[in-house]
Amino acid sequence: MGAALGSLVILPMIPFAASANPVAQTNYQQITIPDRITIPATGEIIYMSDLNVVGTPPWPQNPCPNLYYEYPHNSRIVVPEVCQNNAVTQELQNLGLLQAVRNMANNNNAYYPNRTY
Repeated sequence: MGAALGSLVILPMIPFAASANPVAQTNYQQITIPDRITIPATGEIIYMSDLNVVGTPPWPQNPCPNLYYEYPHNSRIVVPEVCQNNAVTQELQNLGLLQAVRNMANNNNAYYPNRTY
């Protein structure tokens, strides 16, 4: 009886490995990031090379200081995902570029303005 019950547990597992389907290829759309954007509310032209992408700090502190929402930082700093969007972050999101810009920033080199090195 033990052998009969043991085969009920083992045999159903064998077909799963044999029937594995190949993983479908996923085509990722290449996003071209422009060299500059214009913030419609102010008409200000922002160059991508002037942006700082802020990461969420790895230590306890306010990840969304008011500084991010004041001029000129509101058009130069891409805020962390946990924060409410500032002007440049909102415009990048409207253009569909926000995630691409955040992905370009290396997490190890993210900008932490209040960090002491």
